[in-house]
Amino acid sequence: MKALLKEFNEFFDRYLTTWNSCSIDELSAMFSKELVICYAYPNNRVTLGTLDDACESWKNQYDYYRDRNPKWHFNIVQVTPVDEDKVMAIFWVSHSSDNILYDKVCMYVETFAKNNGNWSLLRSYSEIAIPMKYVFE
Repeated sequence: MKALLKEFNEFFDRYLTTWNSCSIDELSAMFSKELVICYAYPNNRVTLGTLDDACESWKNQYDYYRDRNPKWHFNIVQVTPVDEDKVMAIFWVSHSSDNILYDKVCMYVETFAKNNGNWSLLRSYSEIAIPMKYVFE
């Protein structure tokens, strides 16, 4: 399992760096074709989606923040194997643009799978727009 985690962590570092590249092509290349996403919002609205939905969502985010110097900041809670070829990562994400840190954070629980020697995001669950004051006091 140590070798699996070492290899995964190298991929995961690239994955998180890619968030900040603002390149939907680079990020979506790290998504599984079978990707399933779930976004839970504060008003109890839940959105489920697939690869196409995830790509569209990220494209919209990148387009919205394109000229505003966006940066996503990560606080890793845990990374653990959940199968012989799968790893789950739990992490908080905060966001800034134009050097202003927003007062909301998101919690991500993501499962990655290794297929044919390559890692990809298989499932993503996120709690969206949690007030930071409740998380990082």
